[in-house]
Amino acid sequence: MKHVLKSTDVDKLYKNPVAGNYSDGDYLYLVVSEKGVLSFRYRVNLGNVKNWITIGRYPAVTLAYARDKALEYSKLIAQGINPKDYIERQKALSITIAKLAEEYIEHQAPLVRKNKSSLAQLVRCINSEIVAKIGTIKLSDLTSEIIHKKLIQPKIKISPAAVKRNIITLKQVIKYAYEIGYINTNPVDRINVGTLYQDRVRERVLSDIEISLLLNTTYKANIRTQWKIAVHLLLILLVRKNELLQATWDQVDFENKLFHIPINKTNKPTKVPLSESALKLFGILKELNGECESVFTGKTGKSPCHNTLNNMIRFTETVLEEPFTIHDLRRTGATKLQELGFDMIVIEAALNHEFRNKSGLSYFKHDYLDERRKMLEVWSIKVEALIPEYNNYLSTVY
Repeated sequence: MKHVLKSTDVDKLYKNPVAGNYSDGDYLYLVVSEKGVLSFRYRVNLGNVKNWITIGRYPAVTLAYARDKALEYSKLIAQGINPKDYIERQKALSITIAKLAEEYIEHQAPLVRKNKSSLAQLVRCINSEIVAKIGTIKLSDLTSEIIHKKLIQPKIKISPAAVKRNIITLKQVIKYAYEIGYINTNPVDRINVGTLYQDRVRERVLSDIEISLLLNTTYKANIRTQWKIAVHLLLILLVRKNELLQATWDQVDFENKLFHIPINKTNKPTKVPLSESALKLFGILKELNGECESVFTGKTGKSPCHNTLNNMIRFTETVLEEPFTIHDLRRTGATKLQELGFDMIVIEAALNHEFRNKSGLSYFKHDYLDERRKMLEVWSIKVEALIPEYNNYLSTVY
């Protein structure tokens, strides 16, 4: 086909741009924007499918190159292939796991993890456990064998729970690639995460003696005051670790004696009533970290990492006969409140567990705030009684 445009025509428009679409024939156009930017674009005309493909901007893309691409696209159309789909498939063949992860973090992760700290945890997992190990591998080359070799075998004996978490995360990322058309099959689907690790039933509940040993040892320990207070607060507030450690000062309402959790594991905001003991502890933290945005701070002055508190309390392993986790504090508090005779519904509300009927619908709308306030005040007083030198500790912590 005879071409309409000449190189001199394009050069003149580049020097003195006039907005418009200039046809070169064979569905190739030179598009000049109102701002004077020149781009070569190809008009796809395949049955009912009509769209545009941008080849590139002039002068980085020459007229000769644009014509070669237009000819390539025309040949694809003659075979009944949409060039736009072909380009996407070629992109999918060349995309690496690192690039896919970047897209997932930008477009999909915020939709599945609306809580800020939960999102940060997901991003850390993707970058440190997936991208760091298989990031350079092309998506089209990823197989279940590679996943076993790179992600499962090196850690399965050391930390099977972490391996299971990493594979579940990888499944989410690869599922995203499948849903947007990068791949036709998901290689991670062949891996049964249930065979990697069976979650242990968590039953650890600390006795009153153990609570006393834990808190007294923690307050005497050579660690930052904020970590001592964190352990105490987690026990008396019954909140999740990240809900407390990722908190900012605008969430602590001293006047109304409330700790606000904006969005949590149940994807709804929560108000936690603060006992007098909790208020006193937050007051000390305010003296320590009041100039920071975060209630608890890491080395950089920002919120601490996910495992920081776990590492800080390892010294308790020499005090308690059986090991415990931070999450055991919630279970311990809930169990002790049952023993004290409090209503199970109020305890569940304090744990911020969502009540659902057989159809899976949430049905309890009352927040039991007043009932929780009275209950947590009683619990705080009981815990204080297990720390004989509590007031002495508070007078020397800062």
